[in-house]
Amino acid sequence: MAKAFNSEGIEPPAAKTWPSTMVAKMLRNPRYAGMVSYAGRHRVNAVTAGDGWTLVLFDEHGRPLLGAWEPIVTPKNWSQVQFELQRRRQKAGIKPGESGATPVVRYFLSGILRCNKCHRGLVGHRYKQRRTGKIIRNYE
Repeated sequence: MAKAFNSEGIEPPAAKTWPSTMVAKMLRNPRYAGMVSYAGRHRVNAVTAGDGWTLVLFDEHGRPLLGAWEPIVTPKNWSQVQFELQRRRQKAGIKPGESGATPVVRYFLSGILRCNKCHRGLVGHRYKQRRTGKIIRNYE
């Protein structure tokens, strides 16, 4: 989906191009189906673990809490997407609770530092130089 968005010129909300991780987080986000979700670290941990249902808040009867906003997709469609994402993860051999990616490296100032020109939040990144093998850490 990220490739299709990028090739069609659909601009992402906060980056130059659509990264596949952003699309995956959107597909797992229960708020698009009108359901209330956790906030803060619980939400981040659940999104990276690949299970959208762990984000949903439930009432005392076990039903998802619905928000006061108009959903973009029906809860049924969202649930079907969660099932398909989980099926693909199992087919790829990714166990429940695992992200299927390299461990997340947390950077102390991510989201606190701001770009002096556009005022967007800067996020820490690291990459390895192919030629030297040196690991470079920076904020973008």
